[in-house]
Amino acid sequence: MLIELLNGVKYHPKQIASRSLSNKLDVETPISVFAISEGEAISNEHSELVKLIQVLEGKLLVQVEQEQPLEIKTGEMFVVCPKQQHQITAPVNTKFLQIELPAKD
Repeated sequence: MLIELLNGVKYHPKQIASRSLSNKLDVETPISVFAISEGEAISNEHSELVKLIQVLEGKLLVQVEQEQPLEIKTGEMFVVCPKQQHQITAPVNTKFLQIELPAKD
């Protein structure tokens, strides 16, 4: 099965668009592709799961807890540990893949 990640979701001005791949892959693991238009953000959130964030196009600023934001560029992956407050901002139009995995007990 071929999945074209960059073509799977489109940019919309001043919006965040996403598409779940979980059903298509027939898995319970949350797997999604996001397209965030320039200047938009996913504000403070946390999860019980480990988040793998792979930038496919553009770049993200990821701020975990009260630390300085890190710039994640195309081809780079960032890992958010379970229960960590984090915020994701797109300084430019950006697409990324997010995979959420259960933490090891």
